[in-house]
Amino acid sequence: MQPGANLKLPGASVEEFSQQADTIPAEVVDVKTRVKFLVLGIVLGALAALPLGVNIGRDAPLLSNPFVERDLKDQVVERVKETTATALEDARETLHDATKPLARAK
Repeated sequence: MQPGANLKLPGASVEEFSQQADTIPAEVVDVKTRVKFLVLGIVLGALAALPLGVNIGRDAPLLSNPFVERDLKDQVVERVKETTATALEDARETLHDATKPLARAK
């Protein structure tokens, strides 16, 4: 005697019940596939965004290696160069504007 042979399923035989349990509606399979792709997309997106976020936080070029240790001295020197270049350019423009000949009123 098989285990569960005394179990009676209302309205269906054991074979019919097992066939119904084995068949999964297409809508359920479609939803499962969509959820799998959604989770995969989130994981891949996070893996791609993490190094970009680290580079943004370190003020480094986006596609540079985010795992390279940069010395504080190098960072300070780089920022001083950028700030000095910007300040010199602004001063040059201001001096150029100040030395323009005045337009004569007609």
